[in-house]
Amino acid sequence: MLLKAIYGTDTVIIKLLPKTRTGEKCGNGTCEEGEDTENCPEDCKPSQIAGLDLVTGAITTAMAIIGVILIARVYYTIRNRAKKGE
Repeated sequence: MLLKAIYGTDTVIIKLLPKTRTGEKCGNGTCEEGEDTENCPEDCKPSQIAGLDLVTGAITTAMAIIGVILIARVYYTIRNRAKKGE
């Protein structure tokens, strides 16, 4: 909602930010608690609900899987070398 105020010869346009259920301000560029794609689409893009970015989540998951694979490979390499040395 825009509010128009006239001060002498100056005109000022003010954008009023709607409040969400928990009192945060919608339109501040951050998807905060209580905001979602329905009550604050300006801040909460579909890929940024509650501050989470789907791309970041996918990258984190991929890195975790690669880490587990590397740890398993190192474990089996050490285990095989120990058996050969017996």
